[in-house]
Amino acid sequence: MSELIIRNPGVGALLIEAGVRRILVDAFNTLINPIDILPGDIILFTHDDGDHFSPDKIPFIKGQNITILGPPSIVKPILVQEKVDLNQIEVLYSNSYAEPSNITFDSIKVTCYHTYHFNHWDPIHNSYLLEIFDKRLYITGDSLLTKEIAEIIGEMDAIVCNLVEQGYLKGLEESEVAIHHTLSYLLKVRTEGRAKKVIGIHLQSFPWSVDEHSMRELVKLNDFRNIIIPISPDEEITI
Repeated sequence: MSELIIRNPGVGALLIEAGVRRILVDAFNTLINPIDILPGDIILFTHDDGDHFSPDKIPFIKGQNITILGPPSIVKPILVQEKVDLNQIEVLYSNSYAEPSNITFDSIKVTCYHTYHFNHWDPIHNSYLLEIFDKRLYITGDSLLTKEIAEIIGEMDAIVCNLVEQGYLKGLEESEVAIHHTLSYLLKVRTEGRAKKVIGIHLQSFPWSVDEHSMRELVKLNDFRNIIIPISPDEEITI
């Protein structure tokens, strides 16, 4: 049984080590330093907001064994930089009435779900189900996990949630209130998502979210052991 190692370099970025391959999710954005690329990497984007996607940060990868996956809105901004070949980009998009699109790389299957941004500005937004070895990992991106999606995807080894509380983001709530709203959402995800682990991110390097250390302490205080809040880019989560 193979393990996955997950890190959160900051904001909504993920570095997932899956044997000899890696998956980099929203890892090239305006808020964090870019990750060094390795041959065989899969680069995945959920949407084109600057805190998740910055074509300026993507390195020169033409002709390399590296694939970029994401919604149609990322394609032109990447190509005009002339650092990536068209055949290295795979567009994943499923409208609400179609079967989810998917693509497979060796033992890695990526399925795309069209979802809605939780702050109601309307980018083309994808969430992803990753099936790697015998593991199932769902990445919400900047969307809320709905009961409908939870029923479709089934039981998960882990669900990764971006935690940006709307009231706090807009300056309408104090952090003490927002942090409890955030915990409530995490518990809802744990129950409805039928997940062995729930990983809460989008806190590091993002000052408009609740403090990651305070969030972790609140989870620890209530002894919710299967809710994980990373507080360092180097912290490893194993599933």
